[in-house]
Formats: sequence, structure tokens, C-alpha cells
Amino acid sequence: GHNIKGAKYLTGTEAGFTGEAGLALSFGDRFRLGAAYSYVRERKKETVIPDAFVVEHHQAVTGFDVLFPINEKWRVYTGLSAAYSVDVNAGYWNPSFFFGGRIGLDYFIREHFYVGIKSGVRVAHNDAEDPLYRSYTYLLDPIGIKMGVKF
Repeated sequence: GHNIKGAKYLTGTEAGFTGEAGLALSFGDRFRLGAAYSYVRERKKETVIPDAFVVEHHQAVTGFDVLFPINEKWRVYTGLSAAYSVDVNAGYWNPSFFFGGRIGLDYFIREHFYVGIKSGVRVAHNDAEDPLYRSYTYLLDPIGIKMGVKF
């Protein structure tokens, strides 16, 4: 790596944002399969390199959810997802593969339009050729706000 004796390669992540657009297919009121494109932008700060730098993730995501409708207005869900991500870090492009889990709550404003919140965690393995970029990453998405249209 940096050839600094006793150096630690842990990073701290500052505030960032995620945007996702996707389609899902529901099977009755209980199951949903989906696919999406996700863009994540975050700033990381290494303990070895003191300056913060930007990391971008371009992800193709797929997954399924188990839905628990409470009534006509509320729906709780939990699910699993997998994503193939191309990460851009200091101009270096490398692939990662994510596995994750999520839980959320949807509120139907109208029959076909809903808003919701979700929380999730993802684990990534990056097996880049350059050892400096190899890693296992654990990402916690504490809260996300979403909107959806149900057909």
C-alpha cells in the first residue's frame, strides 16, 4: 500500500447521497421482484491520506421483497438485494459485488401513488487487481425516502 509503517487503511465516510430508479413486478399482495439503477456519491477520509476524496458507485441492483400490507394505506416490507457496482475512486474504476438487506414502510396517498421510508445494510467485496483497492465494505443506509407508482 502506502509503505507507511503502522499505517491503518480504515476509512471514515462523510455525508453523501444515493439516487435510485427502478421497476418492480408484484406477485399478489405478498411478493415483489425488482431491478434498478443506483448512483451513490460519498466522501471518504482515510487515516493514511488526510484529505477527503469523492467515491462514486454506479450500481445495477436486483432483489425481492416480502410485503406485509396492514390495510389499504400502509404496507411494511423486508427484502434482500444484490448489486454489481462499478466504483470510481480518484479516477480509478473497479468492480464490486454487493449483497444487502432492507426493511421499509410505504404509505399510499392514493390508490396507485405511495411514499415511504426504508433502511438497509450492504456488504461489498472488491477484488481489484491493485491490492490498494481490494476491500470488504459494510454500508449502512440509515434512512431513505422514496416515492412510487403502482400499476
